[in-house]
Amino acid sequence: MEDTDALGERFSRMGIAAVRRMFDFLFRSAYIGDLAPFNNMVSKMDREDYIPRSLGARNADGKGFLHLAAAGGRKRVCKYCWRWEMSTSI
Repeated sequence: MEDTDALGERFSRMGIAAVRRMFDFLFRSAYIGDLAPFNNMVSKMDREDYIPRSLGARNADGKGFLHLAAAGGRKRVCKYCWRWEMSTSI
C-alpha cells in the first residue's frame, strides 16, 4: 500500500477536479443507493490502489459513504461499506 504522500501525488496527477467528481459521484451513489455504479467505481479505484483510503473518505460535513447510505435508507450500500470497513479494520 502506498503511503499518504505517494497517494496524494497520484491524486494530484489526476487533477483536483477529476478527484472531486469521482468522490461526488461516490457520495451521491451511496446516498441514492445506486449500488452497481458505486461498486464499479470502487472496483476501478481498487485496481488503481486508491481504495484503501477512498472508502474511508468523508465529505465536508464529516460523513462517509456508510453515513450517507444509512441516511438514505440504502441497506445494500450500507452492507457493502460496512463489510469493507470490517475487512480493513482487522
